Amino acid sequence: VSEAQGRVIVGAAKVNPGAEGQLLETAKTANHTALRDEALRAKAAADHDPAATHRRIHADRRASRHTDAEGGWNLHARGTVADGSVISSELDRLTDEIFRDRGKTGTRECRDAYAFDALLEMARRSSGQRHERPDAEGGGRRRLAAPQHLALLRLDVSALWRGYAEGDELCEVTGLGPIPVEIARTLLGEAVLKLIITKGVDVASVTSLTRGPTQAMHYAKLWTSPTCTVEGCTRTIIEYDHVHGAEYRHTRHTRLDELEPVCHTHHDLHTLQGWALVAGKGERAMVGPDDPRHPANAPPPTATGPPGQPAHPDLFGDPAA
Repeated sequence: VSEAQGRVIVGAAKVNPGAEGQLLETAKTANHTALRDEALRAKAAADHDPAATHRRIHADRRASRHTDAEGGWNLHARGTVADGSVISSELDRLTDEIFRDRGKTGTRECRDAYAFDALLEMARRSSGQRHERPDAEGGGRRRLAAPQHLALLRLDVSALWRGYAEGDELCEVTGLGPIPVEIARTLLGEAVLKLIITKGVDVASVTSLTRGPTQAMHYAKLWTSPTCTVEGCTRTIIEYDHVHGAEYRHTRHTRLDELEPVCHTHHDLHTLQGWALVAGKGERAMVGPDDPRHPANAPPPTATGPPGQPAHPDLFGDPAA
């Protein structure tokens, strides 16, 4: 394991020694974010009073600022996952919005730079200094979208009924980490709750004649694939696209197994620059059009699968789609 992975594993093993072996196995195949999430779950599983831990972190919440030796302004914040999800969700939404706007002008910077711009935009909107900004497409100014909070809470209904999670049950904000069931109940008090019962409708077999997923498909995908399909991307503000070979314009239907979740940033990389996910299923790399792994550069298949199934079930295999 790498030094960074070792620090994550050691930190979790100090709290939950029994999880060390599983974390070492996870480190062999998972990226750093997935390992961190697994370590957080291991720590939460060993916490005999997660509500007290939550209260302690909240009581110790901090946001500190300083100017470094070079003259750069720095910000560091620490608080609960529940509170952090509110900030993170809005930061992600604004970061994606800025990425799309800058892309129209040909500007390309790293996502961290756009995240800082999003933080600045949050402050400006809050202070009322700016409620409009230049339209990158045709001049003039356009109204800004109203801020909205979007976070995905993954919670086993049995844990909700019981009041605490056991075993492999989940109670977490996707991409951030576990929270106490007590806090989840508070969040659900202000939310619309959609339940998919496994003994009810078999969502995987439902076929819709519309281009987009049904609400049942949407929530099922949020549970099984809550983040962007692109390897290493943990963004939860996503949209759904049909896999290559099963595009709606050809099939005129939508099925759960024909959808892949991608964030707005990676979707724009495909539509604006011709990037594509490599062949396969699940979490995988997205590559540029010159990469030999790009589906457009792959040799033709030597055999086909069952009728209606693509030979290469990859997303965005046809840049013109």
